[in-house]
Amino acid sequence: MLFKDDDAAYLDWLNAHPDGYVVNLSRSLSGDYAVLHRAQCGGIRSEKVKPGAYTERGYVKLCGVSIVELRRLMSEVQGRPDADFSKTCGNCCP
Repeated sequence: MLFKDDDAAYLDWLNAHPDGYVVNLSRSLSGDYAVLHRAQCGGIRSEKVKPGAYTERGYVKLCGVSIVELRRLMSEVQGRPDADFSKTCGNCCP
């Protein structure tokens, strides 16, 4: 599921899917920045960020219950068959 301009829905998804995965994408969906995280990672969820920081400014979030699902969604969203992540988070190590 792609979350763009809807932090509340994104945070609801995280709470409903604690074992899920999130790809933090640049708003352009270019694929140059596509970082894989676990849904519980502090890097993509924090009480300290300002409202709108998750999906309403420079980034959007692509969420799925598995890495396989995320690769399929990335391919659909970006129109690229490779669907590679630019990197994985060094904190949550998905």
